[in-house]
Amino acid sequence: MHDFLLQLKRAEEEVAASGADADRLLTLYSVNLQSVKKMSAADIVVGVSGDDDVEAIIIHKRMDPNITHPLRMKDVLAKVKPELGLTSYTFQAVTRLRGLRDDERYCWKDVHMNIVRWSHDVVAVINRMSADEVEEFALKYTRMQAG
Repeated sequence: MHDFLLQLKRAEEEVAASGADADRLLTLYSVNLQSVKKMSAADIVVGVSGDDDVEAIIIHKRMDPNITHPLRMKDVLAKVKPELGLTSYTFQAVTRLRGLRDDERYCWKDVHMNIVRWSHDVVAVINRMSADEVEEFALKYTRMQAG
């Protein structure tokens, strides 16, 4: 396992050194689990039992969407690769047809104020696409809108 991780790290460095987008190769996450005394300070709460027959209960704490989903559409458009040629229309096409708009990991909607915000993860998802894929989504979206 150690050798595999070293090889993967070298490959990432080679991609970055060549000037290419290393995000297309892999996305690294660092997870740090810590026990806290106060449940109000926890990001998630896990309930465990001594019984082998009982599964753990995981409760995800709602986070402030201003922190988890800080981006407006224009912010996302500014962060995606320029070669994708993403416009507000093609962004709508991609996010609707790929289901990103309905996935809480990527999109947060305030139904009372008609506000839509995006997480940084949506940038990574879109940046993994090719310009041809974006164009294909735009064509499908146009046909869908035409009825």
